Amino acid sequence: MKVLKILAVSALVIFLSMKACGYREDVTRYKMTVEVETPSGIRSGSGVRQMSLVTPPFLPIPVNSRSTWHLKGEAVTVELPDGRLLFAINLGEHVDFMQPTDGMSRLFRRYGRGAPKPISIWSNSRRLKASDYDNFMPMLVTFDDVNDPSTARLVEPDELDAEFGPGFKLHRITINQTNERVTEGIEKYLPWMLEAKRGNLDGSQFTNMQTDELYEQIGYWHFSTELVDRGFFERIF
Repeated sequence: MKVLKILAVSALVIFLSMKACGYREDVTRYKMTVEVETPSGIRSGSGVRQMSLVTPPFLPIPVNSRSTWHLKGEAVTVELPDGRLLFAINLGEHVDFMQPTDGMSRLFRRYGRGAPKPISIWSNSRRLKASDYDNFMPMLVTFDDVNDPSTARLVEPDELDAEFGPGFKLHRITINQTNERVTEGIEKYLPWMLEAKRGNLDGSQFTNMQTDELYEQIGYWHFSTELVDRGFFERIF
């Protein structure tokens, strides 16, 4: 425990030192909105996330000069009829695990920062086939029991009716830049997120891509970066 405290304090000191030495942080916030067709009409949910690009200063000594992306935010939650929930998590269908925000940053670079209109990546109940959009589709997840993370299941975006029943379809997913506050509060849907920790939902620290169990492949971080970080520091201090 003492070692963890030392590491945490060291990380804070390093962060403050980076700021003082001229590291630049370029922040972008975006809102993702997910709309689902149901027998009771359209149900939707939205969430604001923040991407930060940290760029080191030029120094006349050998240092790591690579810019890095950081993500802050939580999964988008859609409340469906009969109490079912659908989550669009902080993980795409096609993603570099080391750079989880890289795809979104490329999307905004292509369409321009501050684009006034939402960018559709799924529209009119169909996937937009252009590769420009395909890589930015979030992974969709539901739970047989929201109180049990081991019941997580993948939902194919074009097969919502197979999961939730006739009349359910993914209607639209849009993304637009915003200055709104980063969304919080997912713990009211997933109470076990109050005990969120770094690692996968099954407690492991390394992703097992050979398993069919989704909870061994995704982590608490994919549902809320803030609760994971807060829990980490609370356990240390």
